[in-house]
Amino acid sequence: ERAQLLMDVHIPPSRAANAGNEQRDEPALPMYSLDGQISFDALYDLSHTRLGDGMTAVVYIATDRATGRPCACKLAEKKGQRPAWSRLCQLLQHESKLLEYLGHHPNIVRWGGCFASPNRIAMVMELVSGGDCQQLLQRHGACSEEAVQAMICQLYSALGCAYI
Repeated sequence: ERAQLLMDVHIPPSRAANAGNEQRDEPALPMYSLDGQISFDALYDLSHTRLGDGMTAVVYIATDRATGRPCACKLAEKKGQRPAWSRLCQLLQHESKLLEYLGHHPNIVRWGGCFASPNRIAMVMELVSGGDCQQLLQRHGACSEEAVQAMICQLYSALGCAYI
């Protein structure tokens, strides 16, 4: 089971060009689930609202078309001749498979799916409000010992789930 998490997952070929996108090095092609069966655009509306930026991806708010619920969408795009694009795709697919594997632990963000095209890859996750630890400290200052103990217990529980 865990060995399957390390398998390479095929990125399905694009099916049509997506017109009207912002300026990019390459046109943004439609993204499909890793099995090639479901279109990202059929399930989600991607907003322009950024939640955060990282070294390899940007997290946006998306909306589930069926339920209307907001979710987070981690989107990486191939820029120019990004030499490590295939490795980045492998890492995001691995992260996606790990979240899917860990199921519905209350202290682990819920997985919503992974979608890819030759020049974009997106992972949909539960939208978690409140920000990260740094933002918590900026808003409230130092945490009490009781609050830190509660956070450590949650972290311990989540890590325990990963090693069962």
